[in-house]
Amino acid sequence: MKKTFKIFVTSVLLMILAACGTDFTITTKIYPDGSCERIMVARLDSSDLKGNPFFIAIDSSWEKTTEMEFDSIDNKTIAIVTVRKKYSSVREMHLEFHREDSISDVQNLSMSLKRKFRWFYTKYRYEETYAQLFPFRHFPLSKYFTEEEIRVYIYEDPTADSVFFSGKDSTEKAEIIKGFDRRAEEYLSDNILEEFYSELLRTSRISHHDFFNENPLPKEKDRILDEFRTCFNLPEEDCLEDSTAFSMLVRLDSLYSTDAFTTLTDADSLAFKTFNRKINTDFYAPGDEDYQHNVIMPGTLLNTNAFKISEGNPQWSFDLSRYVYSDFTMWAESKCTNRWAYILTIILILAAVIMGIVRVRP
Repeated sequence: MKKTFKIFVTSVLLMILAACGTDFTITTKIYPDGSCERIMVARLDSSDLKGNPFFIAIDSSWEKTTEMEFDSIDNKTIAIVTVRKKYSSVREMHLEFHREDSISDVQNLSMSLKRKFRWFYTKYRYEETYAQLFPFRHFPLSKYFTEEEIRVYIYEDPTADSVFFSGKDSTEKAEIIKGFDRRAEEYLSDNILEEFYSELLRTSRISHHDFFNENPLPKEKDRILDEFRTCFNLPEEDCLEDSTAFSMLVRLDSLYSTDAFTTLTDADSLAFKTFNRKINTDFYAPGDEDYQHNVIMPGTLLNTNAFKISEGNPQWSFDLSRYVYSDFTMWAESKCTNRWAYILTIILILAAVIMGIVRVRP
């Protein structure tokens, strides 16, 4: 289970991996009629070009090109793979990128477009979300860290870091980071253990073992969860043989001197299957990837949460840290003039004037 903490303790490794991973530049064009176009460019070492570098299947419906470029600085050849596809709607694009099963080490995206017609103009709001990769979602990251602390500790934002630690010496900074590590452990262990306990409670209610009648689990919750908290402390060694629920059930049998807990897997053949899938998900898998998202909205850009505006279009640059422990949503709003509405209005006004003149003529 220690792998669940590695993003918090391998920031140096993350930077090294990011330097030799895949860079994605993704551009989404939204057209006034609600249709859209997706252009994705992957830059990677040519030696890694063994298959599809993208996180969705690229079939014949995509237009694809591959070019090679020599990087004289790193003395290596870079492969530039470009794919593009047009969709009749953002909904159609969403269905290709989104997966209902959120337990995966692959990016899971969702998109939406809202249009509000106002006769002379139409307002657009486009949203795209990278779903949280950490599969345990009982307690949000915001319960453990402030927004400023998230920018400093999780996103490793250099600007936020310099402001946050301004006036603090190295000893004070080390103490604060130590506190961050402790809260990170709490966030991870609380989420994982709550998931385990929920499944434990569910399966105990369909078990016929007398132990659960004599020892109601809601009264034992604190004792059960406290038994595993040390398994999630960074300085400690793993306290379980493996990272499956059965190992935890064996430990509970030993704690209570019973066989009731391990028999739960006999009461329900699907017991703890989802928990095991989640605990063994390598949600750190995209750690060597960087993303630049560009959105081209119809009309004039009104508002956005983009980090940067490039040539009048919103742009976001980020890596795994932005969506590994919470959903990351990009959004942009624009207003597009309906020229036909102006023309039609003028025609109607002229028609009304002409009809009025005709009626009053003797």
